[in-house]
Amino acid sequence: MKKVKLKYRTLSVRQQWDKVEEFDFNRSEFIDREIMEKLKKNFDSQNIEVIYGPRQSGKTTLFMFLIDYLSTSGVKEENIWYVNLDLISDYTLFTNAANFIYLYDKLRVKEKVYFFIDEIQRLANPGIFLKGIYDSRRNIKVFVSGSASFEIKAKVKEFLTGRKRLHQVLPLSFREIVKKKGVIPADLLEQKLDTNKMDEWFRADDVYRRYLQEELENVSIYGLYPGVYALADTEAKLEELSEIYNSYLKKDVFDYFRVERPEVFNNLVKVISSQVGNVINISELCSLLSGSRETIERYLGILKDTFIIFLVSPFITNKRSEVKYASKVFFTDMGPRNLAQKNFSNISARSDTGSMMENIVFSEMQKRLKLLDEVYYWRTKSKAEVDFVYSRENQNIPIEVKTGSANIGTLTRSFHSFIDIYSPSKAIFLNKDKFGLFKVGQTDVYYIPVHWFLLCGIDMIA
Repeated sequence: MKKVKLKYRTLSVRQQWDKVEEFDFNRSEFIDREIMEKLKKNFDSQNIEVIYGPRQSGKTTLFMFLIDYLSTSGVKEENIWYVNLDLISDYTLFTNAANFIYLYDKLRVKEKVYFFIDEIQRLANPGIFLKGIYDSRRNIKVFVSGSASFEIKAKVKEFLTGRKRLHQVLPLSFREIVKKKGVIPADLLEQKLDTNKMDEWFRADDVYRRYLQEELENVSIYGLYPGVYALADTEAKLEELSEIYNSYLKKDVFDYFRVERPEVFNNLVKVISSQVGNVINISELCSLLSGSRETIERYLGILKDTFIIFLVSPFITNKRSEVKYASKVFFTDMGPRNLAQKNFSNISARSDTGSMMENIVFSEMQKRLKLLDEVYYWRTKSKAEVDFVYSRENQNIPIEVKTGSANIGTLTRSFHSFIDIYSPSKAIFLNKDKFGLFKVGQTDVYYIPVHWFLLCGIDMIA
């Protein structure tokens, strides 16, 4: 596919929307994001679309896809406005919505304006500014992006109640990269796993297992940041990962959050990278890193709010035997995690294979969560544990992640304990290479190769 020149208006040095900017955009070079269809349906809504996620996860590229869609739909360049707040130093126009509206009115714009703002967290009071635009009732559709979840939510939530839609954009998903290559038939991606179609899944795994496992191997080593995944050369991937992480440290950690003890922060990342899938022990971290509880908790909060890590809460039903407070830690992407470990060996040759696979499964589930879905872990005081509990509507689906092959009908003692206590209608036992369906009491236990679960997700059974 040939490159196209995207044209849009941006802010000139005179603080006017009179500078035409061009961007060479080749659609075929980029991977379609599944959120695109949802965002395109919202063009006619007055709600402000708030897109948040880690740096370099593809938010700006997503904006370019939307601009391209608008351009091919006949929207003129003078009606498409874009600004990246990381690239300007004068925020005068954005401190007061009245200033922006005054300038907008002077331009006498007759048709709808589509206004894209990258890195909205740079503004001191983005919620007030955006509320002012919304309440002005001008014919403006606003899209904003940001790289710090807490700051974005805290700064816009109070002022944009009923005026916004939040969209999380993480690095590429396993499903998105596989769909891009077109190896797997599209109808197979939507097929359910049940006893009537088990033979079809056996045949599909015979054909596609090697391909999917090779993709999984690559993902487990370098992760799925778009800029990293696009590179073929190993050395180039490592350089891009280092650049992403160093940029994150400078722009978010040191410049924005003003971390006072960078050595403690960096060492914290290294320590928790070796604790993936484990419960965080704050007291132990304080001792290891010679930091106060307040400092360690603040730094963990920064890592969480900037999407380097996820902290997963326990599944709680008020039973006395359950662990109720401690959180497990997972990295959003395997690239930064392996960078912190300085270990880019193949997953099959590592001592941490199990925790890596658990992290990948969690990360992929996060990318496909529906609005009210939640993922927990389950542990009792007697050490019975299930890797994940996927909560959707009135279902709590236990999920166990194993890297080896499975014996259909055989479950771990902890998995049995969860089923005995809660009698879920469905349960999932992920493994290396076996499909199967086995009933334990009232529970249908689905045995699924992990590479298929990463591709199709919980929707295979739910």
